[in-house]
Amino acid sequence: MNFCLSWIAIKGPSKASVLQVLGLTEVAADVQPLQSKYEVAELPSGWTVILAADFNYPSPARMAAVSLGGKALACSINERTMYSVARFYEDGKAVWSVDHDGGEKGVYHLDVAGDPPSELTEVRARLTARQDEKGGEDSDTDYLIELSGELSQVLCGYHFDPQEAAPPFTPLQKVGGRGGGWLRKLFGSQ
Repeated sequence: MNFCLSWIAIKGPSKASVLQVLGLTEVAADVQPLQSKYEVAELPSGWTVILAADFNYPSPARMAAVSLGGKALACSINERTMYSVARFYEDGKAVWSVDHDGGEKGVYHLDVAGDPPSELTEVRARLTARQDEKGGEDSDTDYLIELSGELSQVLCGYHFDPQEAAPPFTPLQKVGGRGGGWLRKLFGSQ
């Protein structure tokens, strides 16, 4: 399955303040989950997750804004180009980023900036070993594209996986706008 999406996990600010900063509002309950362009879920770990049908949604300006008074972890994955990135902001400032460009720079590519968490070492080692075991550069699969998502899972408890049960998400729309059906187009009607 080739998907292109992103999410921002925020800890500190309330869900209401995050939605206000992002200019989003919850949609009436008659809209099916995983059917709108933006969705929100509150995790047991205390993080609020905004899922978006836009690889570039976690822009530096958005990340700075939603991390004020807390932390924000963003993950963007484009399986069509084999590109993924994780970024972390705290109190409005960028702390670290990890980019993987398997499409242009090879399956082992990883560009790390800032001061990444110690968990990166274990996640990277595990995925690199799996890439090696499955044929390295000659493999049909790019395992390191999963690094940003798996690091997100370790740090905040969330990783988008259409094959696994997800926390209950609530559809969102832009304030004064209408929601879309991007996930319905991606996965078909349910």
